[in-house]
Amino acid sequence: MRRRWPSGSRRPGPSPARHRERPSPQGRTVRRTPTGAVSVADKQLSGAGIHNLTGEQQSDWHEDHRKHCYHRRSSMRIAVLGLGAMGSRMARRLLATGEHQVRVWNRTAEAAQPLAEAGATAAATPAAAAVQSDLVLSMVRDDDAGRAVWLTPGTGALAAMAPGTIAVDCSTVTPAFSDQLAERCVQCGVEFLDAPVLGSRPQADSGALIFLVGGDPAVGRRIEPVLRQIGGAVHHMGPAGTGARMKLLVNSLFAVQVAAVAELLSALHDTNLEAARAVEVLAATPVASPAAATAATAMLGRAFPAAFPIDLVAKDLRYAVADAASRQATVVLTNATADTFQRAISKGHGQDNITGVVQLFRAATAT
Repeated sequence: MRRRWPSGSRRPGPSPARHRERPSPQGRTVRRTPTGAVSVADKQLSGAGIHNLTGEQQSDWHEDHRKHCYHRRSSMRIAVLGLGAMGSRMARRLLATGEHQVRVWNRTAEAAQPLAEAGATAAATPAAAAVQSDLVLSMVRDDDAGRAVWLTPGTGALAAMAPGTIAVDCSTVTPAFSDQLAERCVQCGVEFLDAPVLGSRPQADSGALIFLVGGDPAVGRRIEPVLRQIGGAVHHMGPAGTGARMKLLVNSLFAVQVAAVAELLSALHDTNLEAARAVEVLAATPVASPAAATAATAMLGRAFPAAFPIDLVAKDLRYAVADAASRQATVVLTNATADTFQRAISKGHGQDNITGVVQLFRAATAT
């Protein structure tokens, strides 16, 4: 029964002790730790003991029991497929938790060796990585790579997964491929989420990636604690395919801004306005987004080490244009930006960072 405090008096706050204890059914103790995990002194509570509690006490006990059981099941068998710049960092963060059994696979086996030395198990095929895994994550280049990793007969991951396990595609792919993969997962009894990420190598290293999740919200909640070990935010977008579509929207907006800044800075050639001063003031105005301001500053240099290489930017823009065209949507700016980045590739800048597109405009103004 809840204690009533006299009028005008203050109810005491929580004990400053490391653990807070309160009685559980039949006088046993439930101890809540600072991390929120719950340990129950006697886990074999009888139904009669629970029914002797008030409704509020029963609700509290069931919540404590649910949290305790989740805490015990937090360790998972996880496969990571694709160990490029992003996938390798995601796998390393999972290993660093010390909670999970991690299997890894990459098309070139050498990429798995550093992770194997860190405690992962390297697999020869996606299927070998996925078998007996609770959760399978993929981070590969495009639709074709995703199709090969998940669906290739004999070696694909999906056929090796048990019903009730979870497949998560973190790659930047078309919504059409996400829909196809979701349908195949349903046929196999496997849960599916498309969960591409925002961020690049520094964010992957620091665990600050942003997940854009499409699929069943209940499935998303089941694995959100794992996603938060890799990233800093998890946004549920809607049904399967919406995470992929949102990722293309974000990348298209970013690319349009970068191309516009590159064009405008290059147009200052042969004027009395210094580009560095223009960038300094532009970054201080509300007109420039943080992404555009950062890109503009990078464009003042002459080296463009790849974090988001131009060839991948162009791929994402092609996907965005194709997705819009499939619905008869008009995306004039996205189409023009896709052409711009494709021209940058044709001029040999495909391996430069996205900001390296400024070289295309510099060359045009210099002639």
